[in-house]
Order: sequence, then C-alpha cells, then structure tokens
Amino acid sequence: MGIWNRLLSVPTLDPVIARRSRVLNILLLGTFLGTLVLLLWIILYGSLGWAPTQADFVQPLAGTVGMVAGILVVYALNRSGLEKLSAWLFLIIIILVGTFADPDLTQVVNGYSSAVYVIPIITAGVILSPGSSFTVAALVSAWMASLGVYLAVVPNVFLMVIFFVIALVSWISARSLERALDELRAINRELDQRVEERTLDLAEALAREHAEASKNQAVLSGIADGVIVFDNDGQAIVANPSIGQILELELDTILGSDIQTLMGSDVEEADQKMMMALLSDKEARRSSVKFEWAAKTLSVSFAPVTDDIGHVTGTVAVFRDYTREAEIDRMKSDFVSIVSHELRTPLTSIKGYLDLLLMGTAGPLTMQQSSFLEIARDNSIRLNSLVADLLDISRIESGRTELELQVVSISDIIEGVAASLHQQFAERDLTLTLDVPADLPEIFGDANRCAQILTNLLSNACKYTITGGATVRARANKSALQIDVIDSGVGISVQAKEKLFSRFFRARDKAVRQQPGTGLGLNITKSLVEMHGGKIWVESTPGVGSTFSFTLPLPAGIVLETAAGKQVIAPPTVPDREEETEASIPSGPWIMVVDDNEDVAHLFRLQLEKEGYRVTVVNQGSQVVEVARQLRPELITLDLLMDVDGLAVLRELQSNPDTVDIPVIIVSVISESEKGLALGAADYLVKPLEENELLSCVRRVLDHSDGRGRKKILVVDDEIDIVGWLKHSLTHCGFEVGEAYDGFQALDAVQSEKPDLILLDLNMPRMDGRTTIRRLREREETRQIPIVVLSASPVNDGADRARMVNMGVKEFLCKPVTMARLVEEVQRHLAPVADTTATNPSLSPADPSERSRDRHLAGTAGQPALDATGVS
Repeated sequence: MGIWNRLLSVPTLDPVIARRSRVLNILLLGTFLGTLVLLLWIILYGSLGWAPTQADFVQPLAGTVGMVAGILVVYALNRSGLEKLSAWLFLIIIILVGTFADPDLTQVVNGYSSAVYVIPIITAGVILSPGSSFTVAALVSAWMASLGVYLAVVPNVFLMVIFFVIALVSWISARSLERALDELRAINRELDQRVEERTLDLAEALAREHAEASKNQAVLSGIADGVIVFDNDGQAIVANPSIGQILELELDTILGSDIQTLMGSDVEEADQKMMMALLSDKEARRSSVKFEWAAKTLSVSFAPVTDDIGHVTGTVAVFRDYTREAEIDRMKSDFVSIVSHELRTPLTSIKGYLDLLLMGTAGPLTMQQSSFLEIARDNSIRLNSLVADLLDISRIESGRTELELQVVSISDIIEGVAASLHQQFAERDLTLTLDVPADLPEIFGDANRCAQILTNLLSNACKYTITGGATVRARANKSALQIDVIDSGVGISVQAKEKLFSRFFRARDKAVRQQPGTGLGLNITKSLVEMHGGKIWVESTPGVGSTFSFTLPLPAGIVLETAAGKQVIAPPTVPDREEETEASIPSGPWIMVVDDNEDVAHLFRLQLEKEGYRVTVVNQGSQVVEVARQLRPELITLDLLMDVDGLAVLRELQSNPDTVDIPVIIVSVISESEKGLALGAADYLVKPLEENELLSCVRRVLDHSDGRGRKKILVVDDEIDIVGWLKHSLTHCGFEVGEAYDGFQALDAVQSEKPDLILLDLNMPRMDGRTTIRRLREREETRQIPIVVLSASPVNDGADRARMVNMGVKEFLCKPVTMARLVEEVQRHLAPVADTTATNPSLSPADPSERSRDRHLAGTAGQPALDATGVS
C-alpha cells in the first residue's frame, strides 16, 4: 500500500489539484498495465508467425510502443506539477488511439466505432474542471468533421449531439462532486478550527487546573468502574485502567479482543450467550445485568455510541465489581429465610394449639373464651401472612422467584379462588359474581401465582367494600386475557393511585386503616403480573368503587377449553326402573346418601352399588336422623345445602345415641372442612369429585370404623411443641402417630416399626430432612414410604424440589398449615394404601358384608315404612 500511494500521489498542497492528479495517475497506471498486456500479446503474435504480413505485425507494435511512451511522458509531466498539460495530453492520446485503432476511418466518421470518444468526454470532467467535458465534446466533434471533409464523407451529426448530452451529464456529476467536496473541506476546516479552539480551551483549563492535578489523578485512580468501548465488529478499542484491575487482565490483552475472548472459561456458557446478545443489540441502552465472572460477581450495563449524524459506531460497556453487594444480598436473603423460619415455627405451634382449643379437644369453652381464642388465631394468621409477603418480596428482589409455566385454565382458577373466598364474602353480606365466558382460551402461566394474584385482588375487594360486592370479569382479545376485579367499595383517591403499587403503602382513608394489612400485597401482585409478561392498572372513583385490571399474554397457539377439558363429572343417564330391578342386588355394607339433588344422589348411588354397597337415598335433610335411627347404616354421605342446614343435621346425628357411632362423610360444594371435621365428620369432600374420590373415601372410612384402617404416621420435627400438636391433632382424626426429633431418631423409628406415611421437617439438628430422605431411599424396605415435607422454609429451588420428588416426596407443605389441609394431604397420600386393602379381600381379616347384612335384616324387622318423599 505504501508503494501504491507513492505512485499515485502528486507533490501539491492544493486539495483539488491533488485529487484530479491522483485520478489521472490512476487512469495512467491502469492504461499502462493494459497496454503492456497488449504489447506482450503483439510480440507473441509476431514471434509465432501468426501475422499474415510484416505490416500486420509492425504497425500494431509501433502503435503500442508509442502508446506506452506517451503514457510515461504524461505520467512524468503530471508528477512534475504540469497537471493541466498532462491531462490534455492524456485526452488527446485517447482520442488519437480511438481514431486510428480502426483501419477504416470511414467507419469512425460514420460513428460505428467512435464510441471510444465517450471516454475522454467523461474523463475530462474528473481530471480537469467540470466544464472541460463540453470542450472535449467540441474537440471530438471537430475532429470527426475534419476527418469527414478529408474523406469526403458526411459525419454523423446525431452522434455529435449525443457527445454534448454526455458532456452535460458529466458536467452535472462532476459539479455535484466538486460541491460535495467543497462542503466537506469546509466542514473539515470548521472542525479543524473547532479542534483548535477546543485545544486552546483545554490548554487554558489544564493551566487553571494544574494546581489540582495531583488530586484529580487520585480521584481518577480511585474510580472502581471499568469501561470498555467496542466497535461495531465487537473489538475492544478503548479501555480504562480500572477494567484491567476488575478483570485481572493487562490493558494490552483487553484492547483488540472481543467480549467472548475476554470471558474465556471464566463465565458460564448461558451468561456468555446473554452478554453476546446484549452487545449485539445496538438499538437502545440496556439496564445492568449481573453474572459471575470467575470468582467475582460483575454488574454490566451497555449503551450505544453514536456519531454526529446518529449512526451507531460502537457500544460502551461499564463494568462494576458487584461481589460485595451480591454477598450482602445473599446474606440478606439468608437472614430473611432464617428469621421467617424462626417466626413460622412458633406460629405453627400457636395456631395449631389454638385450633385444637377451638375444636373443643381440651373441653368446652365459653363464648368469651372462644372469642378471645379466635382473635388470637386471626392475628397469628395475619402474622403468618406478613411473613409470607416478606418472603415473596425477598425472593422477587433476589430473582429467585421462578414461574412453573404450564397450560393454565383461567376459568378454573377464577372459580377456585371464588370458592375459597365465598365464605369471606358471605360473612360480610357481600355478593361475589363471576362473568367468565365458557370459551375463554387457556394460557401458559403459573397456576399458583395466578391464583395468588386473584386472591390478593379479591381479598382487597372484600375488605374495602361495605355494601354491594365484587365482580370478576374475564375477556380475551387478540394478544392477551384481561381480568377485571370490580368492586363497589370505598374507592381510591387520585393521590393514592400514584403510590398504590408501592411497598408498605396504605391509603390514609379511615375505612382502609380499619382493615388489617401490610401494604405489600399489591406490590407483590404487580411483580407477579409483570413476571408473566402482563401489566396491571386501576381505575377508581372515591365512594363509588374500584376496578383492578390485569392482562396475561396469550400463547402463540391458543387452545380453547372444551367440555371434556374441565374436571366436572356429569351425572350419568338415569336407567329405566325395570333395568334396575333386574340387576343383581348388592350385598355389601349399607350406605345412606343424603343429597337434595336427585341427579347427584343417583350418580353416587350407581357408583356405590357398582362396588357392591347397598344404598339408600334421602333427599330431605329433615328426615335424615329418623331414617338413620331406623336403618342404622354403616356410613352416611351428607350434603350441607339442603332444606335444613347440613351442619345442624351432623350435630343432631352426633348427639343421638342411636346414630353417634355412624361415620359421616360430608360431600358439599362448600369448602368448610374445619367446621365439619370439628363437629365429628369422618371426612370432608368438596364437589365436583373425581371418579374414584368418593369410593376411596368410603373404603377408607369403613376400614377405619372396622378397626382395620388405623394408619400410622411418623412425625419428625425438632420442635417439641409442633410434634405435640401434630400428635394430638392427628390422633384425634383417627391416626396412630409416632414421633422423632431428628433424622437419626426417624431412621430408628422406621426400622422398629414401618409407618404408612412420614411427616418430615427439613431443618433439624444432627441429621437434616434432606439427608433423612436420602437414607430412607437407600433402603429397600423404606423406599416406598410416602413422605410429606412440613417445613417453615419453603422449597423454592426447582432443582432441589425435583431431587426430593424423585426420592419420593409426595407433597411440600409450609408452616403454619391448617389441620384440615394437613389431614386432607395425609389422607390423599394414604388413599392408595387404603384402596389396596379395601379392594383385596385376602388382606381383610373378616368380610364385613355378612356382618352388616345380618345386622340390617335384624334391625329393620317390624319397623314402619319410610316416607316415600324422603327415601328412595
């Protein structure tokens, strides 16, 4: 490149002359090389004897040699500073060569071979002034006219006109180029002037700041942030000393390297891909991201570097050593987890024993005592809610909250949340209305988190609404589902709306302050909605009500719900009575089904009779006690919503000496298992039921009533109060309970007597829960025991949770937990064992069907007929 530049350059200071001479030199060198190739060909042509005559060889040879000599002369003149003379000589040589290249000059005059004249016309505007193109066009036209006079041939006038048109185009192009270059030179002169002025300003500033130079140097040396500027090819072109200290690399190593080379093996592959993606995105400023670089945690932010006209010329990356802050965050998260664990552990004992007292297990309570205990229990629930909110905030801040995405039916979630809050609305005399289309599409989301979002919004609607109620409305548009929670509550002021989703914010309204709350629920709700890719907002008028709306994005492929997709058991078609009488008569235990819905009652009857049970259906709650007293069934299934209160029927059954020993299973759409179990129900099922849920529950209760189904549960926890509460409560619910206070005691207890299920805490001394699970799975005889984790520290790590599930953990419960939920989970995971025992006669010591048949035949003899309207 150096040799090439020396060949093309011309010793002049005038930029215009330098440019034109340089272009001329380029043309001369190109022509020279082409002529040399032609000369070699002519010499080869003549030396091989291919020329027909001596003239055919000598004439081209002489012309080519003359062309070479002319080019060298013109080049020498151009290099000596005679640029105009050399340019005109070059143009004349081209015109002459174009003329005499064709032996027949007549063809030249007629214009058949004069296209070569276009070259000097165009070239003149570049190597001379723009107007020179007209001069050359006139010169070529005159030359053609002279040849025509000499040869007595009329020249091609049309071609001459074309020459001037080409000259016009060349003049316009060359003039535009000249103007652009003039403007560029003016800009350069202005830039030079500005640089000179800036240099003077900087010199003056340096002179003024010379006294503080040492201090400034100390400040610059103390800056911890490192800076690297990458060009558009991803190469580091600028780096400051701090980045070398942060990355522990020499500046010479950093400069000229790309980000992937710098990261090497010190950064994980996923983080490298993230860094490459952020660096390649040159459109906008990106917020900082944190990742591990070797033994350090770095925070990196990116921003585009643009020139004066807005073109992106590179990217600047600012690195900050975030190791200490990351350690502080980790310590803060650990602190919150430890504190929450230490809070939840005593809360579990407090709430558990309060539940036992309210259930009457320690004797009857006065109304005032019950009131005081309910206040204490409600406040323990409130404190537990605060701990849960603080944990959620901590996990969201640290980025440890991960969504378990799956196909989710928002309709089912809305119905489930509404059912769980139904009693809360009913206690305040408020209505809860659902406006959810049947064809609402499904989404990808975390079902539990979506339920948490709706629960928070509906709970607020209930708390802050005095009269009226709330409506949940769901609609789908092209890209998202929008769910609106509309209430007729106290409303929100304009000032409060601006801070509504902030942490710990509560409006100053008196109605708001009267309700318990921490001000964290809406902030958590907003974070969860945004984690799903949606947004949340509120519209409210004070004194009229509020509408909280949020969106959840729809997936690319939308799957509409179908009737088959919903977990609803439709009543089967009722068979003809004749077919019923012809069917075989069941001979198993007698079960009385109490339900005012004839279709549901008939469904239960068919399912039970199919399994061999004898079934009597009662449709009126007022006749249940009398029928049960006469019939003395082995078991009763009881609905709560009938012509009389089902719980009142249960109390009457429990108080009557003839029916007190009959186990009762409550089957209702109302989820009030705590009340039902407290009144003595053997189990509690919520409609709609899975296909085998009723049958499994009936088998389990009948087995227990016969003394064959008393399952043993091993409680493993280092808190003696919690073990005592669990042992008392589970024993009260019909289980045999063993106890252990760490992993070693648990292994010894399992070795001596194998339990049917293990309730296991994770944080224990000597041997923790995870090690205990692993030891249990190492032994063949204990590998199949179901384990339910009951811990104050929730298991949020997906990998840790998956490992424990693979080792046999069936469920993860977080302290404190209601006894109803605990019993429900225990029964659910013991159900397969009970089912096996119930359905395999060889496992049963006696067949209860014969005993029950004899008892019923004897007990019903001589009794009056039952009212046909109450029993079928």
